[in-house]
Amino acid sequence: MSKSIFPERWLSVVGLGRMGREVLNEFCSEIVPRESEAEFFYFDKASEIEYARENGSLRISNVYSLEELDIIEISQFKEAVGTIFVAGLGGFKTGASALVNLGKEITYYYKNSSKIYAQNSLALVALPFDFEGKKMKEKAMEALEEVKKSADFVIVLDYNKIPLEELTVREAFERANKLTSRILKSIILPLIPGWQMICIDWLDFVVPLKCSTGRKVCVGVGEPEEDGIEALESALDNPMYDAGIDMRKAEAYFLSGAVGEDIPFSEVERVINYFMERYASGEREPFSIFAAYLNNEPNTFEWTVFVPVEPCYDI
Repeated sequence: MSKSIFPERWLSVVGLGRMGREVLNEFCSEIVPRESEAEFFYFDKASEIEYARENGSLRISNVYSLEELDIIEISQFKEAVGTIFVAGLGGFKTGASALVNLGKEITYYYKNSSKIYAQNSLALVALPFDFEGKKMKEKAMEALEEVKKSADFVIVLDYNKIPLEELTVREAFERANKLTSRILKSIILPLIPGWQMICIDWLDFVVPLKCSTGRKVCVGVGEPEEDGIEALESALDNPMYDAGIDMRKAEAYFLSGAVGEDIPFSEVERVINYFMERYASGEREPFSIFAAYLNNEPNTFEWTVFVPVEPCYDI
């Protein structure tokens, strides 16, 4: 699809709080932001920003303190075709709270915009680990209820579904950040010239999510496999939170594959044909969009599957 109607930097990606920073840093460690046709932002407490700058762990150029949130005007948000917010839900007074405030403003603007392209907001948020305590979990659930009112779509990740055996606390958080970054890549990289194998645009990603009256989105993350079909089945087997649905019986799908550079496109087509014949045939024909982008890992597939949740179950 042509992107001629979109502004030059047509997608805003906003990291809020410490988790937002770490996920965007992980993304930007592999992808040069200016090559991603997206504008990256980071909001946090001034003390956290200063700490990140001092230890050299800040790879994001657009940085704002939360204290500035009420007084700044960021035109890129309003010009972008969409905004992705990334935040952890445990610290309600930092990332999640900022998401609620900023998300409401941006989402309201999008809904009332007269632009010829559809603008939508997406919140990619994570529940805390159980070992962070009951109080943190309660704050997260309180925050989630507010976030659902502040963005068009909400992807909820339950980090407790990550296998934690033999991991230290630090390794658990690192694995969580890498997983969230991978989900972010599965949305953004199929949009980027030079990365995509199946070219899509932001509207292609959003349309399947609109096939539900609910606005929660379940995501399944597959293991890397040499066989593309096994990788796809792995993703369908691994929803990152209990959506109350069978991912093999969804009403709509967005399927994004990370494909090794040496894998022929015919193998990607084989996986698509397999999915369509097995899960999207006969009387039940869900709306399905496929995307694929190049992966640095040779000879492997990694699939990420997004489905809207209908009805909008509480976790």
